[in-house]
Amino acid sequence: NSDFSIVTPRVRAQVEAARPAANAALSERVAYALWLDQLELADEARKYWMALAAERPEDSQLQARARK
Repeated sequence: NSDFSIVTPRVRAQVEAARPAANAALSERVAYALWLDQLELADEARKYWMALAAERPEDSQLQARARK
C-alpha cells in the first residue's frame, strides 16, 4: 500500500526556491531534508538523506534517516 500525490505549484515553487546549493553546508542540507519530511515529500527528502549518509557514513542518525 502506498500513497501518491502531486504537490501544488505553490509548494513546488517553495521547494525549488529553498533548495540548497550542492556545496551548501551540511547543516543547511539537513535542515532542508527535515523540512521536506515535514511537507511529507518523502521521496525528495530521501534523496538528501541518502546523499548526507554517504557523505557521513559514521553518523548513525543520518544512516537511519537514509534507510526510511
